[in-house]
Amino acid sequence: MIALSTSWNSTKLGIGPDILYQIRDMGFESAELDDQISQEKFSQMLDILGREIQIVSIQNFFPFPDIFRKIQDIADISLSSLDKEKREMAVKLSLKTLETADSIDTRAVVFRLGQLDIDDPYNELINLYRKDGKESIEYVSLLQKAKDVRKSNIGRYLDSIFFSLDKLADRAESLGITIGIENCLSLSQIPNYDEIRIMLGEFKGANMGYWHNTGYSYIHEKLDIAHQEDILKEFSDKMVGVYLSDVKDFKDSLVPGFGEIDFKNQSQFISEKVIKVMKVDPESTQEEICEGLSHLKSLSFAK
Repeated sequence: MIALSTSWNSTKLGIGPDILYQIRDMGFESAELDDQISQEKFSQMLDILGREIQIVSIQNFFPFPDIFRKIQDIADISLSSLDKEKREMAVKLSLKTLETADSIDTRAVVFRLGQLDIDDPYNELINLYRKDGKESIEYVSLLQKAKDVRKSNIGRYLDSIFFSLDKLADRAESLGITIGIENCLSLSQIPNYDEIRIMLGEFKGANMGYWHNTGYSYIHEKLDIAHQEDILKEFSDKMVGVYLSDVKDFKDSLVPGFGEIDFKNQSQFISEKVIKVMKVDPESTQEEICEGLSHLKSLSFAK
């Protein structure tokens, strides 16, 4: 069963149930609730959740915290924050997300962990890639420098993450909910694949696993950051869920089948038990999404 994330339409529709009815009427039996849905919209959905459409996952923080409307830089409120007060707020909001998931009988929550306070060369790498390719001396030098800077700075952030996840893992286990740690796109975001290995090793046996974003992984391969097939092989037995989205050039969150990714090859590494969610850009049309769903079903992703 393939779900569609409400990240596609939650900001376009003003009434909560309409968000889910639109997804259901396109042929989806399940959906993911994204982190931009307000408490008001969520409350409007409650009567139809589980009856007219299943919710397979929700994104942390959920619902969108009202307090964020009063905070200028909400990116600082993260589980990796070096500021104790902001980190503890993130833990509190994450605990609420876990409890909200339990209240609607959803067993998986997707976590993003924050970012380092370092210069991010992501866009510069793309420009160099287009100009001279990833074999150029300038490109190789910039990528290696970025990796070195990250490695020398990540320790403090990992300490914060371990502190946060230690509190959240216990609550997730008591509720029977699995935390999915998503891979990130840019070089300043947390975690990268090395850090995912560390986290899953640190919390081995906990209700925690890997959430794979196909678009991000594909871009990482293009940029020579990591090879997607190696990642899929390594984390296949630790995979909680997968975001199925395509990439063209470096534009991600396209509908599967409308970009460059070979989903047929990827399907062999994604087991039946893995939660499968199409996560696509709000600009995607209903017709494209229905075509993408058919494409994925033809490749056995609907098992």
